[in-house]
Amino acid sequence: MNSRSFEKYKIENVYRFLELKNFALQYPQWVAAASELPSISSPALDGLPHGTDISDPTGNTASLRLRNFSKIRIVESAATLCHGDPYMQKLVLKGVTTEGCTFAWLYSHGYAHCDKMTYYMARRRFYWHLDRLVE
Repeated sequence: MNSRSFEKYKIENVYRFLELKNFALQYPQWVAAASELPSISSPALDGLPHGTDISDPTGNTASLRLRNFSKIRIVESAATLCHGDPYMQKLVLKGVTTEGCTFAWLYSHGYAHCDKMTYYMARRRFYWHLDRLVE
């Protein structure tokens, strides 16, 4: 693979890259938060006043769920766009959402079954697509 193919997917600003990297690293937290949120239901109507500072618990829960799922969808969409192979999509998603994860770590733990250049090119494409999906 030549250097021109790497240049096409380059993010010029190092601070923008760090922002995207940290955005992707929050993916496991969003998945955990989305699974822990209760399903949307209405409060019990028993006729008694309830002293809470939450004006609309159902609306707040729905808003949190929507926010988490939309961020999850953005990261997964970038992973889908980075490579046509579903195996590589899962590999890149694992690599970019795990703190300190390198190709050597993925390879030694049995996740990576491709060469290093293919993985890093797919990862670069992931961040390039993520840059276009995140506003």
